[in-house]
Amino acid sequence: MQAEKSGLAVDTRGSAGLKNKLTNWRNTSFYEDNNCETLYPTTDGKLFGCTENGVTVINPLAAEPLMAHYPFQKKYTRPPELFGCFQTGNTVYWFYGSQGLFKLANEELVNDSIMGMPVKSLYINRITGDKKGNIWVATQGKGLLQCRYENKKLVLYKQYDSRNGLPSDIALSVLVDKNDNVWSGDYMSFSVLIKPGSEQQLISFNEKDGLLSSYYQTLKLEQQKNGTIWGLTSMGIVSFHPDSVGRNDLPPVLLINNVVLSGSAESLSDKLSPTLSYSHNSLQFHYTAVCLTDPSKIRYAYRLKELDSNWTYTNNRGVDFNFLQPGKYTFELKACNNNNVWTSQPLQYHFTIGRPFWQTWWFMLIVISLIAAVVFIIFLLRVRSFKAKATIKQQLAELEAKAIRAQMNPHFIFNSLNAIQETIITEKVDAAYDYLSRFSKLLRMVLDNSEKNFISLNSELETIRLYLSLEALRFSQSFTYSIELNEELDKEDIFIPSLLLQPFVENAIWHGLINKEGEKKLLLKFEEREGNLICIIQDNGIGRERAAEIKKNKLGAGRFESKGTKLALQRIEIVNRERPGAADIETIDLFDEAGNASGTSVVVTLATDLKTNK
Repeated sequence: MQAEKSGLAVDTRGSAGLKNKLTNWRNTSFYEDNNCETLYPTTDGKLFGCTENGVTVINPLAAEPLMAHYPFQKKYTRPPELFGCFQTGNTVYWFYGSQGLFKLANEELVNDSIMGMPVKSLYINRITGDKKGNIWVATQGKGLLQCRYENKKLVLYKQYDSRNGLPSDIALSVLVDKNDNVWSGDYMSFSVLIKPGSEQQLISFNEKDGLLSSYYQTLKLEQQKNGTIWGLTSMGIVSFHPDSVGRNDLPPVLLINNVVLSGSAESLSDKLSPTLSYSHNSLQFHYTAVCLTDPSKIRYAYRLKELDSNWTYTNNRGVDFNFLQPGKYTFELKACNNNNVWTSQPLQYHFTIGRPFWQTWWFMLIVISLIAAVVFIIFLLRVRSFKAKATIKQQLAELEAKAIRAQMNPHFIFNSLNAIQETIITEKVDAAYDYLSRFSKLLRMVLDNSEKNFISLNSELETIRLYLSLEALRFSQSFTYSIELNEELDKEDIFIPSLLLQPFVENAIWHGLINKEGEKKLLLKFEEREGNLICIIQDNGIGRERAAEIKKNKLGAGRFESKGTKLALQRIEIVNRERPGAADIETIDLFDEAGNASGTSVVVTLATDLKTNK
């Protein structure tokens, strides 16, 4: 079977009804202008043709072999190249190529990835498996990946690249031989991973071992049934039997030649665990490993245990550590021979970088003690200052509130006594008796609340109800009133300044409703919005402008000043001094459709947590 770029040629010898001839399908929707990189046999005798436009299903025994085509789910500006297919179990197929890993799902090629690999879109050259269930992935740029199939995903277990033994980060191909050893190769060399796991050994071969000396661009590794491995490259073919490859199992002899301070000729190699001053914190290590078999392949690995748990691999025979921080350090060094056999135990060199005096514990203790003393003194002074200011501020606020209540209470009592006097003069004895009874109860409530900065909304409502009933008696039920409360309003847990609302209720009756002809209504509405208590006092009276004209024309209007509203505004001002924006009063003039005054609405807004924040 042979796939061509512009078509498909099929040798149908042995196929029923096709007369044993070579047939070429060029004008098909599946393979037209398409690259077929490989054909993969399925368990049911079909073939997967891996192309740059997807996967084509081929049945070599059918009259028309091209059965179906599975496109890429994602649209690409540059079509991906598919280099092969890999199967796990009996049903799961993965396809791989220049754009990474794809999984066959719902007759489409869906992007997939290797769990644990930060790079999702890998350039994958080949995937194969071993007898232990490992899946080996050869990549362009990320080396050789050891994976496992878990929970329907490929999971990364280990990555082999230039940092841990491979000559480079390129793996053009991968092959698992009959001994379950893993072979891979880059553009100039082959590598074999013997016994992957805890006792593994990684060996690399190049032109000195008989490989091609020319740089090749492609590589495919294949193995015959007799065990011979073939390396098919763009520059020729290499073949060898893995059992005949000689191995050097003797690790090199490793020695630290010298340890010197940077910029100094002084040697420290003969000193055991030296302690250096903080200004001498840069060191150079020189070392050598002896291996008589191909010394050019000797590799070293080193680390400072306290700085990095990972090994750094190099071909250099020296390393510099500059500007080390104070502390104890252990330099560890190991080496491997041409067959990647490492020294059994790393060499160690211990040294200490001393601390400057300003980093010693006694110096830090002195500095911390001084700073703590200064901070404590500043803190005490600030607390004392804040307490003095807070005390003065609270005293002023309480004195102002008491002064205002002292003015408001006589004002309210004066108006109520005038009302009682009026009922007596007009010989309304029953009304006067009822009025006096309710007034005494109201007076007790006022006296009880007069010394409190805040009272519950329920207490304020009870006071207002008594006051309204008194005014309704006084004016012979000439006006009606209603109080509306939101059901969710907690009257006992919301506190407001005492006797704050009464002056506005009084104004609504005396200046808005009394001088009005016809039906007179007063509405008190309470609701909670966004953490605020909204109190609305609304009348359908004559409006503020007309009330002001009537008041001006009354006898003695210039000598008597209405203090209730003024005092309420002053109390709102005190609340806002303590907590800006916690209280507000807005007076709104109402008009009917003809533009005539139809009443007044006073909206008092108070924070529901006034007493908590007081």
